Amino acid sequence: MNHIEMRRNLLSIVLVAGAAAACPALAQPLQASDFPSRAITIVVPYPAGGGTDRIARLLAQELGKSLNQTVIVDNKAGGGGVIGTSFVARAQPDGYTLMVTASAHAVNPGLRDDLPYSVKTSFTNVALMADEPGVLLTPLDRPFKSLQDVINAAKRSPGKLSYGSTGIGTTTHLTGELFKSMAQVDILHVPYKGGSPQMADVVGGQIDLAFATTGTAGAMIKGGKVRALAVTTQQRVPTLPDLPTFDEAGVKGYSAALWYGVFGPAGLPPAVVAKLNAAIVKAMHSDAVKKPLEDFGFTVRTQGAAEFDRYVNDEVERWGKIIKANNIKP
Repeated sequence: MNHIEMRRNLLSIVLVAGAAAACPALAQPLQASDFPSRAITIVVPYPAGGGTDRIARLLAQELGKSLNQTVIVDNKAGGGGVIGTSFVARAQPDGYTLMVTASAHAVNPGLRDDLPYSVKTSFTNVALMADEPGVLLTPLDRPFKSLQDVINAAKRSPGKLSYGSTGIGTTTHLTGELFKSMAQVDILHVPYKGGSPQMADVVGGQIDLAFATTGTAGAMIKGGKVRALAVTTQQRVPTLPDLPTFDEAGVKGYSAALWYGVFGPAGLPPAVVAKLNAAIVKAMHSDAVKKPLEDFGFTVRTQGAAEFDRYVNDEVERWGKIIKANNIKP
């Protein structure tokens, strides 16, 4: 080895040592036993007060107790959720910046080709939290007493019936299009700007049907203002135990829901993911979280990180196909 090569090698050693000193994460991998050593921030990419914010704040309180660390909720709204989601995609993959968001996260790739991140590669899918089941409603003055009644009427008169959703590309819209596809019926879609005008029109009889969430429609159903025909989830909903699922009511294999999950930037250490997943699952099944969510119409549903990762990718594919087949554009 000549003198020049020796100097180069020594310089390389000094640079690596200096980098490790300046950035301890380069010196050794993050250990789950060391995590968390400071406050965790949960980003909610929507305004305060909505369903995503509600579930994030319930989780934060119990997660903080489980991990013995402060957990902060930070609302970064804007761009239909893209601003906050982009922030998390760019964050350091150390477990201290997480995101709670809804199933729109898996729907957006099919609706938009301008996302500044990849749902499949820019995130670590940490944990599934809960579902907000969907429900099919009809005005009290309509003759439909079951899902089969709706299917029969739609087949007799294609295009005559109408259903309302909370907007183009929303979960309530996509669950309606999934129903039309699987039941092979033609029903007119009427998009609304949110749940309030949609519920007003289904109660008032301006539309024949409405796909809503149990959180939005629960009080109207229990108050006898509207008739519920079936829920969209695989299992019956505890707060509406007498309602059959779509599968039970005749559309075999049908399942759809607005779901909520926890995500981090791509590259989170597996040991940290496992520790977070276990703590989140524990928190979600605690009475402090589960009971208020169920009272509002949510159903706690949790998964391991690997299972949730497969689920998110499957959801991206499934809704992408529905969006493309029906030429849905926001």
